[in-house]
Amino acid sequence: MGDGDVHMTGSVALFGEVLADVFPDRTVLGGAPFNVARHLQMFGLNSMVITRTGHDQLRNQLLAEMARLGMDASGVQCDSEHPTGQVMVHMDGAGHRFEILPDQAYDHIHAGDIVVTAPPPDMVYFGTLAQRCPESRFALDIFLGNSESPRFLDINLRLPWYDLNTIERSLLLADILKINDEELSILAGLLHLSGSPQLHAAALIRNFNLDRVLVTCGAGGAWLLPGTAKRYTHKAGPLFRWPIR
Repeated sequence: MGDGDVHMTGSVALFGEVLADVFPDRTVLGGAPFNVARHLQMFGLNSMVITRTGHDQLRNQLLAEMARLGMDASGVQCDSEHPTGQVMVHMDGAGHRFEILPDQAYDHIHAGDIVVTAPPPDMVYFGTLAQRCPESRFALDIFLGNSESPRFLDINLRLPWYDLNTIERSLLLADILKINDEELSILAGLLHLSGSPQLHAAALIRNFNLDRVLVTCGAGGAWLLPGTAKRYTHKAGPLFRWPIR
């Protein structure tokens, strides 16, 4: 890729939601932190998800899947009062609609139960959805405050579960931002940024002291803007790996 490329070989700690997408005929485990974690695991990195689940069958499915993949489950907290996160997938003639249910176990990640790793991870990952409730937001502050590792923010703008305060707060905590092209457009509107998507990314780097911004474009691939303002692009394909830090 160029100057500043980094190939991680160690561990990543990921904070946030584990969700089950509930279709009419099946249930699929997901949530951005968990999806990223299992992909990192398949790339040979050690990934630990810090999340909270209910004391239910979905938790059992999650732990079984993590064991199958050789993932560290020590960061998965258990909640006797709230269910494992669920997203109801409603099918209709036009496609499907996602309903992210409120007050799930991942909204109540407990700061005192967060596992401290030694040595510290090479990177910590967090998003915005798990910050919608005060308890998990406080736990995230503790998680980030106890680590000097680079911070990777994966913005996930899903109405009605985000606000400008959470977005700006997250950007100020981050070193690297990952965002898709539609979300970048939404964010540019919220922050009153003008110009092209590349200018939007450059403004985010400048205004929030980010190292780089990674923008995914679905079938169009992805592009990366480091602080040097030299843009790198990659077309979509069966598989590609970004050399990130």
